[in-house]
Amino acid sequence: MYVGMRGEGQKLNFESACRADMLQSHIGIRHYMPRDRDYVFHLLSFLPKLYPGSFDWLDRRLDEVEQQHALCRLALVHSTVAGILIETPKGVRTSKISTFFVGNQICRRGVGSLLFRSSLARWHTAGIDNVYVTVAGSRQKLLDPFLQSRGFVESAHLPDRYGAGRDELIYSLKLK
Repeated sequence: MYVGMRGEGQKLNFESACRADMLQSHIGIRHYMPRDRDYVFHLLSFLPKLYPGSFDWLDRRLDEVEQQHALCRLALVHSTVAGILIETPKGVRTSKISTFFVGNQICRRGVGSLLFRSSLARWHTAGIDNVYVTVAGSRQKLLDPFLQSRGFVESAHLPDRYGAGRDELIYSLKLK
């Protein structure tokens, strides 16, 4: 999982906050469609730097989405794909978020929160009790505040999961 963010500790000023309010009126959340595949690959073009074999994995995962074995929601800003959340059911009452990303140019403007809230509503409706997400260790400092503010707790740390110095963290959320 990855959420793009501007520099750590950077605060929004009044002008940025106003742009964020205007931007939210132009954000839409919708389900992935096969015609979105190229846009998704473009949006996630950084993945090979984090995970070996990621484009093959992404291709397979989007096939699973198209076969309705996984779920994918897209955030569109002014009709452009700007964020993504991919999740896979893991048993009857558990779901795994495998990909969560918002483009750097629109970070901290509510797009990730809208994507998350749309999934949260689905989880409650579907009777999901547990959600977990994997995070590249290099992204922990960026993602930890976002995840913790939504009730996730770090439940595991897998050192060198993707090679020397490339750790993976697992965060869990209990809904019931």
